[in-house]
Amino acid sequence: MSTVFKKMYVTVNGKILPCERIGHQFALGEVTDSEVRLDMESIANQYNEWYVKLENQCSRCKTIKSCSQCIFNVEGLDGKPVCYGFMNEDTFRNYCNSQMQFLEKNPEAYKKIMEEVIVI
Repeated sequence: MSTVFKKMYVTVNGKILPCERIGHQFALGEVTDSEVRLDMESIANQYNEWYVKLENQCSRCKTIKSCSQCIFNVEGLDGKPVCYGFMNEDTFRNYCNSQMQFLEKNPEAYKKIMEEVIVI
């Protein structure tokens, strides 16, 4: 079950952003004294353009089902984007091995995860 957030943020200058943690270059529109300007078709086209650029990397990534990479933090979105969260087979195997080694060396961390972490 995935959680869908329906939030938007408005800056003090009236820019509408999808998140408070990203730059103003990703503004979706703006709020003025007289209106709210949102061009939904333009927004959809921009997002689709970004996703198409990342599609090849994402389709080969071993963590695609648990991706936590924010698209707005991908370097080079306007050109040739590079996702630093990308993991091929080898990097994913190394990541899993390092996680298992940590848990083997820190059984209290494993116990805490098993008792306190709730997965939704």
